[in-house]
Amino acid sequence: MAVGAFTDKSIPPSEGAIVASLGPALPLWQALTARLSRGGAASELRFYGVNYGWALRYRRRGRALASLYPAEGALVAQIVLPAAAQRQVEARLRPATRAALARATAYREGKWLYLKVAKRRDLSELELLLDAKQAATGAAPAPPAS
Repeated sequence: MAVGAFTDKSIPPSEGAIVASLGPALPLWQALTARLSRGGAASELRFYGVNYGWALRYRRRGRALASLYPAEGALVAQIVLPAAAQRQVEARLRPATRAALARATAYREGKWLYLKVAKRRDLSELELLLDAKQAATGAAPAPPAS
């Protein structure tokens, strides 16, 4: 099963298709994309293969912050978390997120973590991870979602 809802490389999803896919998670998507944009991150729609699909990738100063995959009734956020950021937040994460972090594949740049965001608490946890990542990499954190 693919991470995101849009897996056909030849058909980039329209804004309307993304909105329809997200359904009740649309306010979470809007809050997260607004927060990342306010922090000076640039976004681009990219295709990551049939196992992942289309995602909205956010980068700031050449560094990847997160990729957001529209899914059915939710979004999936992919974040690469450096070891320093993992140590900073691990004790404050919910058990399910700690378990996902423990299972995540570790690479030189950090662990590749995929988180389903379907509720406000999921978004809050993702924001905690984004803040930790940005602190660990020396970048100023994005302003919180209002």
